[in-house]
Amino acid sequence: MKRLVVNKALGETILHRAARLGYVEVVLYCLETNYCDVNSRDNAGYTPLHECCSRGNLEIANALVQFGGDVSASAVGGIRPLHDAVEHDQLEIVRLLLSHGADPFIATYSGLTPIKLSKSALMEELLKDYMSDVTGETSFNGCTRKWQFLGSAVCLDLEEVGYDIWEGLPLESESEDKDKDDFLFEVSDTPHLPTFRLQLPGNDNKVLSNCLRLNDVLRRIGLTKDEFVQFYRNIKIFSIPRHEFDGSATCRQFMAGTKLVSEDNGKATIDVLSLNNDIREVLGIELVTLR
Repeated sequence: MKRLVVNKALGETILHRAARLGYVEVVLYCLETNYCDVNSRDNAGYTPLHECCSRGNLEIANALVQFGGDVSASAVGGIRPLHDAVEHDQLEIVRLLLSHGADPFIATYSGLTPIKLSKSALMEELLKDYMSDVTGETSFNGCTRKWQFLGSAVCLDLEEVGYDIWEGLPLESESEDKDKDDFLFEVSDTPHLPTFRLQLPGNDNKVLSNCLRLNDVLRRIGLTKDEFVQFYRNIKIFSIPRHEFDGSATCRQFMAGTKLVSEDNGKATIDVLSLNNDIREVLGIELVTLR
């Protein structure tokens, strides 16, 4: 089971997060089941295609455009997926976007065109060659490369290096692999609190549990410990010796909403809560499972 956190306060969807982190199976599931809009935008106007183009995941980018991803979608500042791909020097992503009609001349609101954002000679050469082709000019900003025509015996030509936009298309008839991992998303309106892996007292089988520090929870919901105990009698509080917590607890949350600092309140123990459905309800966390 793989767990991902989606921050609805930023307007992101499961498709945004999966495209950003490179989870191909989740992206294909969302697209094939229409679970998320392929062109959904977060609060800054970024689409899932923006997210994967800056990180260079070619397989996800191909799937998104095949399912109708807008290659010309404009985010804040007039940033298109092509701008992100060029700026991060993702050559094959740029080739894919251009083959699906991305405009190589369009600029951001600050006047930066893709050619101005290029950081490598190879990227600049690709863009200049493409712009020379679409304008019909024999020379474009120093580019003098001419059209190349295939011979009649194409089958004898060397295999062309590049990206085949028709390769590996997702098929609706593909059966699901029952052995694949399920993806468990925790969707919340606020950033998730730091989560730690701990062996809780009374657990004899040495299984690690996902836990939250009680003080983090109290700060989030605005209660004291006594008020929390009074309102939520069904939630058990575990006291872990400080040396044991500092020595064995591992934080499993990337970019958590709370600054990860060691609590120095003079106590010899640290109070923690098991991250179960009861505490998720208190924090307003929704679980979404994708198979």
